[in-house]
Order: sequence, then C-alpha cells, then structure tokens
Amino acid sequence: MDYDRGTMTDVKEVKESKRPRSKIQASLDKAREDQRLDIFRKRVDHVKQGLSAFDNNRHSDAIKFFTTYLRIIEDWKDISPSGLSPNRFDHKKEVAEILLINAVYWTLVKIYDKAQSPTGKEFFQYLEKFIVFSKGLPHQKLSAEHLRIYISQEKPIHKDALKNVYKMIGTGGCFIATSLLDVTNEKTFLHLRNFRDQVLSKSLFGKLAIRIYYVIGPVIAKILDKLPNGVRVFFGKTLDLLTRFCSKRFRYEADFLKKPERTRST
Repeated sequence: MDYDRGTMTDVKEVKESKRPRSKIQASLDKAREDQRLDIFRKRVDHVKQGLSAFDNNRHSDAIKFFTTYLRIIEDWKDISPSGLSPNRFDHKKEVAEILLINAVYWTLVKIYDKAQSPTGKEFFQYLEKFIVFSKGLPHQKLSAEHLRIYISQEKPIHKDALKNVYKMIGTGGCFIATSLLDVTNEKTFLHLRNFRDQVLSKSLFGKLAIRIYYVIGPVIAKILDKLPNGVRVFFGKTLDLLTRFCSKRFRYEADFLKKPERTRST
C-alpha cells in the first residue's frame, strides 16, 4: 500500500509539473501565431515599398521587398518556396491577393529582363509564375495587354520569350501584328483589332478573310520571326502605313481614340 501511495504521489507531481510547461508552450504558440498574423497584415506594405523602389530604379531594393511579400504568402498558405499557384486561393474571396501576386511577378519579370544575368534563370522563373497567375483567370486579357505595351514600347532583352508568352495568353488572334510587335507603332495592333471587329466582321467577305487569315497568319508569323531585324523593321513600317490607310479609307475609329459621350445635364 505504501508503494502504491508513493507511486500515485509521483504521478501527481509529474502531472502538476507538466501543467506550467503546457501553459508556457500555449503562450509561446499564441505569441508566434500573433506575430505571424501581424506580419501577414503588413504584407501589402512590402508591395508598396517594392513598387516605390522600382519606380525610382532601386531594383535591388524592389526585389527584396517583393520576395519578402511572396515568402509571407507562402508561409501563410503553408506552401514550399516558389510553390504558389492560383488553386491555393479562393477565387472569389481572395481575388485581390491573386491580382497582387500577378502584379508582383510581372514587375519582377521586368526587373530581371533588364538585368545582366548570364543564364536569365530568375527571369524565366518569374515569367513562368506570371503565366500561371494569368492564364485562364479573369485578368488574362489585362496581363496580355501589359505584355503588349512592354514589348512595343520598351526594348526587352528577352523579346522572343515575351512574345511567345503573349501568343500564349493573348486572345486577339493577330498573328502577324504580334510577330512585328516590337517594330511597329504601339497603336497599330489596336487599330488592326478594331479593323477586324468593326469592318471585316460586318460582311460575308470580311468574315471569309478573317477565316483565311487565321489559317495562313501563324505560318507568315513564323517566317517573319526568323527574318533579320532590318527586314522585320521594313515590314513593321509597312504594316503601320497599311493600318493608317485602312483607318482613313474605312473610317473606323479605334477604341482608344473614341471620345466619351457627354451626359446631358438635367
């Protein structure tokens, strides 16, 4: 009996000694979770600081802020590094976060496009993520437009890679204009798209021309891609002139030139 009492006393002492430890552990766990939540709430500040650094050409600082933001999201979602994908988000409740991640990846793509990297590893890594967070999502057209403007207005080092992505996520079907995107006026592509939608698609002959173009356009685009740059510039300027002629001849107006209608005051 004395042995049993001694054993029970020891067990009771062990249990009582464990209680303070469990309380301490619970407090530590809560403190970690509170800290994690605080970091998550401040994640957008990193993006704002990154964009500010990018606008001021402090690219190394921008990279630091953007990658910190991405690490925070990965930690919050309990995802391995570089494992972010849209299917880990609620597409209704977290649409703003998806758009923010897309914008961060796109800015990193632009930074590393201009970087003097021998392999371009980071560029292609972030470009792939930009595709993942663009293709099949509601903002895919917006992503394609970012690409179009960047290719036509800047002088990207990874021009061919960016054009291939544009072909992948763009929905316009303007194969030749896409091929010559870097050697044509920035408004030529939009003029051609409006010519198709406002003029050609309105007649039987025009619809037939569109179908024929969709068959032969990709073949012509592949040929243009392989031509020397000087020849491509010539074809680009020719396409600019042809576009201007069509806009005057058929008197259609591109969407970006339309003036908003005035509302009558009551």
